Amino acid sequence: MINISENVRKKLSKYGLRENDVYIVMRYGRKAKGKRGAKIYYIPKRKIEKNKILEKYRNVYVFAKDNIVIDIFRNANFKIYTK
Repeated sequence: MINISENVRKKLSKYGLRENDVYIVMRYGRKAKGKRGAKIYYIPKRKIEKNKILEKYRNVYVFAKDNIVIDIFRNANFKIYTK
């Protein structure tokens, strides 16, 4: 089970998302390593192009650590570099 912090609950209403949307990003998205042991979840552009229902999750990034969602943000200029 994944817990959502109060900070993230406030940001969800700002971005027009619900708690279920966080779970969808984490389930269908890609995972990358972040700083201090956190993981970054996002949905890649290729997957959004194939499935237009996922369009609302474009540029949404979810940070989770130890089964707790600690931050969420939406930014078009954010880049994730993977090896």
